[in-house]
Amino acid sequence: RGMPIKTHDPRHMTRDPRLTLNARQQELLEWVQRDGFVTVDDLAAHVAGLSPSDPRLPLLSNRDGEAVESGTDVLARIVDQVTRPVRWDLCMATMATRQVTGVLELLPGGTLTGLAKRGLKGTAQLAVKTPEDLDAARAFLAEHSA
Repeated sequence: RGMPIKTHDPRHMTRDPRLTLNARQQELLEWVQRDGFVTVDDLAAHVAGLSPSDPRLPLLSNRDGEAVESGTDVLARIVDQVTRPVRWDLCMATMATRQVTGVLELLPGGTLTGLAKRGLKGTAQLAVKTPEDLDAARAFLAEHSA
């Protein structure tokens, strides 16, 4: 955790279209870390000085799908997840357990709601891809908010 990740040649970054944007972002971030620009310890040191508010609603962690209710825990999990895969499968399992009725995805839109369509059958989904989708998003939130 305290050492920069190994050096990497960005010309060899994968171009696999099946990867989600999060995976591409993670790969890019790992590349930056490997070249020593930022380390996980640098990020941890930065967030250690922050005083985040707690989320108003439970936030599902991409690291393990667990509901997080502490702002400090949210930041710690984000730092920890930087070099780990996104666990959307565990997030969907938590949503199923909590009987979520709708999944709203913000830009770039589409990938996670597509997975939710298959993994959370019977759950409504909406991907916000453009500003024109905002009215539909407001109506969706009104319908699916407790």
